[in-house]
Amino acid sequence: MADLREFTVCEECYDAIVWPLIEDDRKKSEVAANFIRKRQAVPVASCQLYSKRMRDAFRRACKRNDIGYLKEKLAQESS
Repeated sequence: MADLREFTVCEECYDAIVWPLIEDDRKKSEVAANFIRKRQAVPVASCQLYSKRMRDAFRRACKRNDIGYLKEKLAQESS
């Protein structure tokens, strides 16, 4: 994500979770749209959407258009 570089997502989760939210014109989520459109290989990273809890947090952040909420949940996950 452009505004949250530490939020990394694997290709599978991007295709299954992120891309549909970017494509859905009805939802217009600024959080989902914040993803860098061109895939980037990161030497060492883990997928932040690996758990149901983080997937729910991401979807909630998109629905609310609240990247701060996502930042908060990511910080909780890494502490």
